[in-house]
Amino acid sequence: MVNRFQIFWNAKGRRWLTELVIGMGLLFTGRIAARNRKRLRTRIARHRIEQSRQTVTYPWFEMFWIDHVEPSRREQVRKFLGEKRQEFFELARDRRSRPVLVRNMVTHASMIGLLIFLIWTAGSG
Repeated sequence: MVNRFQIFWNAKGRRWLTELVIGMGLLFTGRIAARNRKRLRTRIARHRIEQSRQTVTYPWFEMFWIDHVEPSRREQVRKFLGEKRQEFFELARDRRSRPVLVRNMVTHASMIGLLIFLIWTAGSG
C-alpha cells in the first residue's frame, strides 16, 4: 500500500498538488489584483478630470487649418503610447497614487509569473 502511494505520488501526485497550489495562488492574487485595478482606475479617472480642467481646446481651431493632414497609423500609435507614458509618470509622481500604482504592478506581475509557472508545470507532465 505504501509502495503504491509512493509510485502515485512520484508519478502524478506531486504535480497535481503543485498545480492546485498555483491555481489557488492565482485565485487569491487575482482577487487582490482586481481590487487594486479598481483603485488604480479611480486614480486615473481623478487624474484625467484634473487634467481636463487645466487644458481647454477649442474645436474651431482645427477648422481653419489650411493643410489638415491625417497622421499615419504609426504616428497615432506613437502619440497614444506617449500620452500613456506621460500619464504613468504623472501618476508615479503623485504621492497619493504611487502606492496604488506599485501594488497594481506587483500583483499583476505576480499573476503573470504564477500563470507562466502553471503553464510550465502543466506542460512538463
